[in-house]
Amino acid sequence: IFKDGHLIPIFGKLRQVIHTKNQETKLSNTILYLNIKGIKSESGFRTRALSFLKNELLQIASPILTDALKQIGTKNYDLKIRKMRTLWGSCSSNHQISLNLGLIFCPMEVIKYVIVHE
Repeated sequence: IFKDGHLIPIFGKLRQVIHTKNQETKLSNTILYLNIKGIKSESGFRTRALSFLKNELLQIASPILTDALKQIGTKNYDLKIRKMRTLWGSCSSNHQISLNLGLIFCPMEVIKYVIVHE
């Protein structure tokens, strides 16, 4: 999925994957620059890209969660991003919200909806 030249939806926008050895992994408006230095396999590309995108989702989701918690006047929750097979998100009784890593492929409206729902 993260092969050089492929188009993939990230946060609701199609982005082209560009493999690079001299730039850090970063996301622009139209491109996912994926640093492949030291990576020798397809699974390595995937691992590096998903790790980067997991951080991006966490940075996007954290302020959305903070705003939602303020609006409903509830306690703070810890936010985790992880691979989930059947759920987009979950909320535990010990104040932890987990979001599915697959949300990176969804539009922002879906991400916001899942966070507010949980």
